[in-house]
Amino acid sequence: MAAAPGGAFLEANPALLAMLGCADRGELLGKAVSDFWHSPDAGNGYGPLVLENAPGKSHELQLVRKNGTAFTARASVREVT
Repeated sequence: MAAAPGGAFLEANPALLAMLGCADRGELLGKAVSDFWHSPDAGNGYGPLVLENAPGKSHELQLVRKNGTAFTARASVREVT
């Protein structure tokens, strides 16, 4: 996946779509990544924090699918310029 600096999805691969329960990219593109955090403030600062301390390493986070069910995912963050 790719997200804009403001947090909106720019791109999503089929695996992410399946994990989040979305039928196609159109359901994600333009939406805020934070819409899929298990709790609304759970992801605040996640990307910058990881980039500063452990870029590219995998981290666990709690997400929620489109249907509302929560799950644990592993993600890594790195800046692309």
